[in-house]
Amino acid sequence: MHYEKKCPSCNQWTAWHRTSANRCVHCNVMLGEALMPMHAAQEPSPTMPPSFLVIRPEDGGLMRLTRRVAFTAHLVYAGIMWLFMMVFAALVH
Repeated sequence: MHYEKKCPSCNQWTAWHRTSANRCVHCNVMLGEALMPMHAAQEPSPTMPPSFLVIRPEDGGLMRLTRRVAFTAHLVYAGIMWLFMMVFAALVH
């Protein structure tokens, strides 16, 4: 698994091998063991395309609005389907 850690000096995410001896690749500051939170970098899967519903930092205003509307429509659809399944399951018995 590939880990990244946020540098306390330049606030950039840099590769981290879970040791206190690592240095930031941007400003060469030591990345201490517990200075900043870490996260596992999620590498995109070659078999699965990125989700349309995820709002990306580079999206413009219209695209953000489109993604939010699509996400809301998806939630409403899933809620209605869940309701139908629960009613059907209750009526079968």
